[in-house]
Amino acid sequence: MACSARLHKSTADFLNIIKIRFRVDRRIIGSDLDSGTTLPIEHPAPEELQSEQVNILVPYGSQFFAAAPVFEEGLPKADNTRYAAVILVIRGRKELGSTFLGVLERYIKNLKTNDSKLMLAGISMEVRRQLVDTGLLQEIGRENVYMASELIGESILEANEAGKKWSS
Repeated sequence: MACSARLHKSTADFLNIIKIRFRVDRRIIGSDLDSGTTLPIEHPAPEELQSEQVNILVPYGSQFFAAAPVFEEGLPKADNTRYAAVILVIRGRKELGSTFLGVLERYIKNLKTNDSKLMLAGISMEVRRQLVDTGLLQEIGRENVYMASELIGESILEANEAGKKWSS
């Protein structure tokens, strides 16, 4: 019972604090929470990341082949940003295409150039193996990869907490 109450409180805190970024139909949609509700309210996401903030990106649809460059174009820019943490949620994926892995590699370099970082949440064992095999796990940092669990959103909560500590 205590675990359930703690998880409920963590989930409520999570919903009241973070901004969620959605990748939908070739564009990024931002989501904030209105003060009177616990449900996200969509709005256009910023073109550029804000310094010292945690941003969560949730890609929908395919990240293979032609979709990867479209996703890359929609990623918030980090050019004038410092200490932004970007959490990319990849829950439910057993594999990432090589084109999408290339997008991740370029985004990681761009973020690092601007004193920011990429974090991954909801990662399956298969995707983790890909990250190890391609060397991306070392680039991202093991401490920035949060494995999926049976509790949906748990890895996002963990990454969000770590991102807030790091970016402040």
